[in-house]
Amino acid sequence: MERKIKKNSIGMFDIHKGIVMILIVCIHSIYIAEKCTPGFQYPLFVRGLMKTSSCGLALLFLISGYSFRPSPWKKSFFQQARNLLKPYAYSRAAAVCLLCIKNIVSGHPVFSTDILSTAAGFLLAASSNMTVGGIQISSIQVLWYLIAMFNSWLLLELFMKLGGGGKTAAAVLLCCAAGMALGWTDIRFPFCIPQSMCCTAFLYCGWLLKKHKLLFKDYSVKIYGVCLAVYCVGTLVGDAKFYENIWKLWILELAIVLAGSFLAIEAGFFLFDCSSAFWSPFLTIGRYSLWVMCLHAIDMLVFQWEWVFRLPLPGIYAKYAVLLVLRGLFIFLGCIVLKNWNMRWKGKKR
Repeated sequence: MERKIKKNSIGMFDIHKGIVMILIVCIHSIYIAEKCTPGFQYPLFVRGLMKTSSCGLALLFLISGYSFRPSPWKKSFFQQARNLLKPYAYSRAAAVCLLCIKNIVSGHPVFSTDILSTAAGFLLAASSNMTVGGIQISSIQVLWYLIAMFNSWLLLELFMKLGGGGKTAAAVLLCCAAGMALGWTDIRFPFCIPQSMCCTAFLYCGWLLKKHKLLFKDYSVKIYGVCLAVYCVGTLVGDAKFYENIWKLWILELAIVLAGSFLAIEAGFFLFDCSSAFWSPFLTIGRYSLWVMCLHAIDMLVFQWEWVFRLPLPGIYAKYAVLLVLRGLFIFLGCIVLKNWNMRWKGKKR
């Protein structure tokens, strides 16, 4: 079968990223539905969809690793700070401002406990809710991805100083194993430290895909069949959860998720056609995936969507559909505002 994506073209992974972004929003919405309707038995398809979250996140790190280029550590620090920490800071400011406006409209104190908890969570980049010195710290939700990407990118830059060969591979593997071990201690670390250590391995594997030209090769059907079998069986037995840094099968889980991610990339190269109108929305979402991620984080931090499941609608699936539409509208409108603001800012700079 002929591959439909041009090798090493700009945006060759945009449709992949777009699908992952939609998947993330759908899964997070399922979690709200599950919370609001205890005891409801979801179909097997929905439970399978929730199991794919680890593969989707690994895919994002693999794609980023594919574009990794070793550079001076200082240069890499400032470059990634601009690409990742800057959107993180903007998202933090937007979330806190929206929460203040929400309190003013609802008649609550402007600087309530929720505001302080959210601000403290952003300062510590807390990946989960915790209490430090009697102060409640709120999770930064999906924005953990930006912090983990920033940290893991710099870790990989550091390990590349070893030559990029066997020593680098050993350092990455030890770093990943140490991150998994920290997760077993059940200590909630700030700045997404354990997650960053684990995700360094996925960045490194993405770099290996490019270095050894493992994509765009003609593999036999058996190779794809083995990858599918490994991922399916491993997903049933294992339980990889990046956000909570849970690795039920430890390093074996790494191989399982990598098999699924490689299969997803290869399948995309055969199925996706960038010139087709059908894939156009996914292409656009993937192109602005960082904005989508940040807007979805603001949505999770500011809005309480439980009220949707108290609406007099016929069944949980109708309520779930309404939630998806509302979240999609918020992200869509946010992207339009950001795009216009970005264009005006570039115009002023010119």
